[in-house]
Order: sequence, then structure tokens, then C-alpha cells
Amino acid sequence: MALQLSIGAPANLRSDAAESPSADHEPKQRTILKALTYRLVVTTILWILSWIFTANIDQTSAITISYVILATIAYYFHERIWMRVK
Repeated sequence: MALQLSIGAPANLRSDAAESPSADHEPKQRTILKALTYRLVVTTILWILSWIFTANIDQTSAITISYVILATIAYYFHERIWMRVK
């Protein structure tokens, strides 16, 4: 699976628009990849903040791991639900 990022004209104005999946038909794999990359960034921020407030590696790890699992699941379903909104 290749990840292609583009900056510039909206997808519907680009010449490769026919090849791009529409927002209504985003593949589940893409949704999962987006959730995981977002989660990586947020996890790093959460881990740093947890460490600052607790200064305890066990508490920091427990907070971060618990939140990452729940938030990733929530994000996936949130994306899938919003794809159905017209």
C-alpha cells in the first residue's frame, strides 16, 4: 500500500482525480493508516505530558497505553460514521 500526499489543488481539480478515492469511499486500510499515524503523534505528546505530571514510568505507561487503545478504536469508528454523513 503506497501513501501519497499531495499539496495543492483539491482532488476534484487535479488531473489524477479519477484515481483518487473519494471521501465517501475511502478504503478501510487508509482509515486505519490515518488513525495509526495520528495516534503516533498524539501518543508522543501524551507520553511527554504524563511523564511531566507523574514522573513515574509505570503510571506514564499505563495512562498512555490505555488511552492509545481506546482512542484508536474511537477514531476509527468516528471516521467511518462521518463517511456516511452527507
